[in-house]
Amino acid sequence: MQTQKTVILDMTKFGIKTLVGAEHKKIDFYLTIYRTQPDSRFGGGVGKKQLMTYTYNCIQAEDKFFDRYPEAAESDPQRWLDFLEDCTIYATLFSYLNDEPLSLVEEPLNSLQSDQAEKQLTTILH
Repeated sequence: MQTQKTVILDMTKFGIKTLVGAEHKKIDFYLTIYRTQPDSRFGGGVGKKQLMTYTYNCIQAEDKFFDRYPEAAESDPQRWLDFLEDCTIYATLFSYLNDEPLSLVEEPLNSLQSDQAEKQLTTILH
């Protein structure tokens, strides 16, 4: 991917009602780490598959939280950012372990106006 462009990960494939913007550079970073590091380096030694399961459980819980309290994305921005990062980790790990392409929203983020892009990234789909 080796570019700075941002793509939108479609988390609805995983039952998560959030779109997540991620730079290609970050996606490449995670995929490289998964490919080059031994399983024992992930999840405190439990491996990539267990880390994927743990991360999925975490993002499901956070998705339910932000579904119930959407204003928390603004009142607790660090929690929101952590959730988005965990979504990126999960999506890339799922893609790597299952040898599947990332599920992306077809319209690239860079083609949207910046205010539209910001709204699309922070909107929880319902």
